[in-house]
This record gives sequence, C-alpha cells and structure tokens, in this order.
Amino acid sequence: MQPQSRLSPLLVSAVFLVSACSSTPNDLPKPSGENRVAINSASSVADLMASYYRSQKEAKAKLQIPKVTEKMSVAKALEQYVPADFKVFSAEGVDLQTVIDYEVGKPWPEALGEVLTEIDVDMTANLDQRTMTLKRARLTVAEVVQKYVPGDFSVYADDAVDMNSRVTFDRSSGWAEALGRAMRQAGVSSTINLRNKLVVLKPVTAAPAAVEVASPRELGARSVE
Repeated sequence: MQPQSRLSPLLVSAVFLVSACSSTPNDLPKPSGENRVAINSASSVADLMASYYRSQKEAKAKLQIPKVTEKMSVAKALEQYVPADFKVFSAEGVDLQTVIDYEVGKPWPEALGEVLTEIDVDMTANLDQRTMTLKRARLTVAEVVQKYVPGDFSVYADDAVDMNSRVTFDRSSGWAEALGRAMRQAGVSSTINLRNKLVVLKPVTAAPAAVEVASPRELGARSVE
C-alpha cells in the first residue's frame, strides 16, 4: 500500500496565496456596467467629494421654491393672518385699505412686518400681551422726496433745509398734498409747479406748528365686507 500524500492546512493556504499574487491584472474579475470603478484613477477622494457637493449645490439652485404672494388689503391681512385673540390698534393716517403683496408661507409677524414696512407703516407686536400697534413710519425728508415725488420732477432744496429731519407721510391723499403736510412738520415750505414739473423746498421763517399725534384706536371686529 502506497502512503497517502497529506498536505497540512498551512501549506495549502500558502500555495493559494502564491497563486493569487502571481495572477496578472487581466486574470482578475472586472465589474461591469454602472458599478465599474476605475482602478488607479487620477481623481482623489477629495476631488470626488468636491464634485459631489458641487453637483448637489447646482441641483438645489435649480429647485429654488418661488415666493408666493397674494394681493389683499391691509385689513384683510389682519383679519386672515393675525390670531383672533390679538387686539390691534391703528394710529391715525394708517390706510387699512392699501393693497399689499402678502407673502404666503412665512410666519405672520415676519410677513406682515416686511410688507407694512414697504408702505411706511411701523408694526409693534407684543406676543405676550397679545397686542399689535400700527402707526405711520417716520421718514427723513430725503426719503420722502426720493420715494414719493415723481421721477420726472426736478427738486431744489435750500441749503438750510435739513434733509435728515423725520416726518410722517400720509399715503391716503395725493402726493403733492401729502408732501406739503409732511414738509410742514419739518418747518419746510414746499412749492410745487405741476406744469414745469418742479418742486422747491425752503425753510419757513416762523417756527413749525406742533404736530398732534392722536392715540391709536383699537380696531373692532376685523371683518372685511
């Protein structure tokens, strides 16, 4: 009887390892299709990550959600978005029928505050006491001229006119009438020539009359008919 050849497990493992190491790259299995990964690629991990984040940023830029606004009066916005348990006070000169572009989807204090600023109305909300007050914003003379005098008018102001004086502008009346009222608050007379499209601002000689500020009145039921 011939003796059987018996290889130890250690020797078998060594033979398998030498055989695997001696294989050429062409002998190795290659992934196919979309799962194929380039071996010895020049791109580093950092380059791949940078490319990935760049593609994600570009994708997000393409998917920006457009701002959604709804045209309504100030009164309707108060009725529709301000909680019913809030007491709303409106000072004299705030036109609640002014049409605004309310941004839907934002928290109401932020959305309402932004749109009221655009129409020169200051909003003060106290979330603890559940109260809100609306009053006309105080603008500088320069801001009033820039915002409300038509662009095709020429405006001349005397050197003695303080363009940084703050006044309130009543949007409920025509711009010429409202400008005269606003300028008187700063001790300035305004001469408006509609034909020649000219506005002249000069300081008045007499002291400006005191401006009476009426106490805000509380709005009743905020329903809009």
